[in-house]
Amino acid sequence: MHELRSIAASGCIAVPTQASASVCAELLLLLLLLIVVLVCRFSNRLEETVILTLRQYGIQGQRQSINNGVWVQKNKISALGVTASRWITMHGIALNVSCDLSPFDRIIPCGIASSEYGVCSMQEVLLSYSTDHDINTSCPNLSMAAIAHEWTRAFGQVFERDVPGLLLTNQDLDKLIEEHPDMQVDSDENSYRL
Repeated sequence: MHELRSIAASGCIAVPTQASASVCAELLLLLLLLIVVLVCRFSNRLEETVILTLRQYGIQGQRQSINNGVWVQKNKISALGVTASRWITMHGIALNVSCDLSPFDRIIPCGIASSEYGVCSMQEVLLSYSTDHDINTSCPNLSMAAIAHEWTRAFGQVFERDVPGLLLTNQDLDKLIEEHPDMQVDSDENSYRL
């Protein structure tokens, strides 16, 4: 029987030479499987933060089994990207709040070529829920500060962490812009891109 012997001084694992290749390959595959499982779990938890945020606005977000991100029926409302390379993870979330979605007509968003899927925004969904489109046509309650606050709260809930430092109010953003005049900022009343 082949045993793995731990070499405490170096922190390495030594394996008998006859089984080295197969044991190392099995350990490597096990490690890669673990990484994939952890990245998928992390992705699901990030999606959950958006689903909980949308719920605060009366929007029923959901996952799809084959497409990542958060969906409202067959329309993607939030994109998500997570990757791991050389022990470094990169991740991001985009939530469509009240943006112009017309550029998505000219591309295949998120690589989903099927015409049965589309993209939507929180504003578009809330307007579709309204029976009278003259009421609340601009959805003034969709301020970026309020949505950031709800998302931060959802993040804390899902990841079981206290994250008050992530909250940025409009005043915080204005102060940040003043302190860094060389920073390029594109803004309208509902979004900021730093």
